[in-house]
Amino acid sequence: KILSNFGVSLAIEGFGDAVKESDVIFLVVLDYKVATEWVSSLDHEALIGRTVIQFTTGCATEARAFKALVGSHGGSDYLDGAIADYPAGVEEARALIHYSGSSALFEKLKPLLLSFGAPNFVGKASFPSPQHRFLSLSLSLSLSLSLSLS
Repeated sequence: KILSNFGVSLAIEGFGDAVKESDVIFLVVLDYKVATEWVSSLDHEALIGRTVIQFTTGCATEARAFKALVGSHGGSDYLDGAIADYPAGVEEARALIHYSGSSALFEKLKPLLLSFGAPNFVGKASFPSPQHRFLSLSLSLSLSLSLSLS
């Protein structure tokens, strides 16, 4: 429903075709293994001029390796995203979503990111850093506590 507001068409045969038709690629898959398989299946220049935003759960080592893989396929614009209150709020685009990477890229894409929830830039480091885990837990506990007191 949200993506159709941006002219996204579902008449695409596969991941490679979707990448060719997109300036911004949102990867929301099971884990970094699947994301790595998908990006590895692309031509080495497939991501030139495209932005990749990754929402896969994993460790910081996997996030750094994946960012390097994206770069090896021509992708220089990359953000790591972490949905803090999944699944609550995702359907209504009100989820708190933390992003890491380039602050300039985050600011450039902020109008688009607002379509998916409340974007929060947490710095340049790849997710999930120990600081991010603490921040997510703190924010989740604060939100839960404030909602239960209301």
